[in-house]
Amino acid sequence: MDGPVGDLVRAQQRAGCRPAHIHFLISAPEFRELVTALYFPGQYLETDVVFGASPELVANEKISDPEAPAKGLPSVHFDFTLARAGSVDMGSGHAGGGRVGADPTKLGAA
Repeated sequence: MDGPVGDLVRAQQRAGCRPAHIHFLISAPEFRELVTALYFPGQYLETDVVFGASPELVANEKISDPEAPAKGLPSVHFDFTLARAGSVDMGSGHAGGGRVGADPTKLGAA
């Protein structure tokens, strides 16, 4: 929270904190790679400093799930959908062949 980024976060009256989350990088042959995160209900969902927590990505943990692979631990079930390689990228309107999500090599690309 120091320097110009901290100044910007404070000017937006944000706490500079992230909600609890888990990162995923998912790939499969003939599908575009997906980079995303799942968020958990609680503090900072509405004020996520990087605006990443959308309602569609909030997952609720189950305390006692008989289908959980690790018995006795909380679990999460979430279905991800992958885009086929070459499918149209809804953001750009172009056919996409690579990663869906936060691909830093695509920032600023025309």
